[in-house]
Amino acid sequence: MSTCHSLFKSYGSTITLSSTKVKDLKKSRKAVRDRIRKWFKDKKTDEIAPKFRSQGSIVHGTSIEPIPYDTTIDGKEYKNFTEYDIDDGIYFIGDQDEDRRSVQTYHNWIMKAIDGHTST
Repeated sequence: MSTCHSLFKSYGSTITLSSTKVKDLKKSRKAVRDRIRKWFKDKKTDEIAPKFRSQGSIVHGTSIEPIPYDTTIDGKEYKNFTEYDIDDGIYFIGDQDEDRRSVQTYHNWIMKAIDGHTST
């Protein structure tokens, strides 16, 4: 009977994110959080400050390398483009009757806060 253990190990090392990539993704997540915090501090001083909680595969150590693809974004072509999902929860915790805004309002504010953060 043959064993496939070495094949599975090879496959696992191919799809698993490197520690450098995980570190880079966490650094990117921090930059987005910092930008959102600054936007709220500068523009929404009387509103509930956002809180963050990491979620998903990065937290559980199950992230995998995405399959690269070719795409065009705003007229610019990208070869071997990859997208990573860091699943970061943003929470606005306050008294529901007095402090809370609509979900759409929070969504719009977050979109404004991160507008221009990246070119893609």
